[in-house]
Amino acid sequence: MPDKKSRDISNFLDTYFPNIKQLTDANYYEWKIASDMPIKGDICLEYDGDIVKGSAVLSPRKVVVRGKVLTSAHCGDTFTHPEYRRQGVFSRCVREAVSHAKNIGVDVIYGTPNDQSLPGYENKLGFPRAPHAQVASMIKVLDYDFIVSKFHKRIPVPGLSNLLAYGYSRVLNLRKRSVPINREVRVMGSQVFPPGLDGKWGKSRDEWSYFTFRDTDQLNWRFVKNPNEYQIWLAKLGSECAGYAVTRLREEKGVLKGYLVDFATSGDDPGIFSALLEKAETHLAGQGAITLECLCSATNSYYHILRKYGYKVYSNIWVIVYNLNEIGKDVQANSGLWQFTLADDDGV
Repeated sequence: MPDKKSRDISNFLDTYFPNIKQLTDANYYEWKIASDMPIKGDICLEYDGDIVKGSAVLSPRKVVVRGKVLTSAHCGDTFTHPEYRRQGVFSRCVREAVSHAKNIGVDVIYGTPNDQSLPGYENKLGFPRAPHAQVASMIKVLDYDFIVSKFHKRIPVPGLSNLLAYGYSRVLNLRKRSVPINREVRVMGSQVFPPGLDGKWGKSRDEWSYFTFRDTDQLNWRFVKNPNEYQIWLAKLGSECAGYAVTRLREEKGVLKGYLVDFATSGDDPGIFSALLEKAETHLAGQGAITLECLCSATNSYYHILRKYGYKVYSNIWVIVYNLNEIGKDVQANSGLWQFTLADDDGV
């Protein structure tokens, strides 16, 4: 059974923030603080009697920084009760989360705040932006009829919208052909990740400022134990697992949307990633998804493949990093490569 703080934050969000997209179930927060993992996070709540005034959640994980496997933690879920705003609740909850991180030996604390909370993080709490992360929120339309309707709204000429949509699709197909795809790869669905996966995926990662350590335990915690439902895709070369992708289908305001939640391939191989991407798109389109969304850093090779597959950048995501120690300062300031997906943001 979820503990009291998991139940309290669940009730708090359900009552005062019913429109947020993420899951607010108590079991979700019990999972999010990694209660069954070696390093446990924390749900930081401030109360006025029995009333929750505000929240911040610290969710731990492993990360690779300059080739070294370290402990990282995502600081998020910062919400303040409408009647207690502008009273320092937000700052005190975040400081409590930071204090817990220090106590459990976290090396890097990061977050992905919205525009409303970003100034507070930066100006009061010591979380400067990491400008070199260059994380983009990307989207691709999968439904052909939706593309036609978009053209028709812009140019309401009979027949012209179909012609433009056809031309647009042809251009996308030509761009995709410039990306190599490994036809020897077999992409298959799975309910779990196999044992023995290399958390660095075949590279030293010495040139990477931030790369979430993706071994079997980490991936099964993130996607199998999570109360949300995901589809795991494994790329097999012979008997070896050479890459994976994780997708999710979700209904929002009556529209089905697909999400490419996470991905990695051995050696960041473009041919393997292309095979996974085509499988994800075909599967989600078959389930009725209108669009497919993802996060990706413009610093890595996956981003350029996504662009050639027709994914457009519709917003930029600020990643903030706490100046906890020299490691945090290095991640914040260094111009190395980043791998940052929706799985790192925790919202999907």
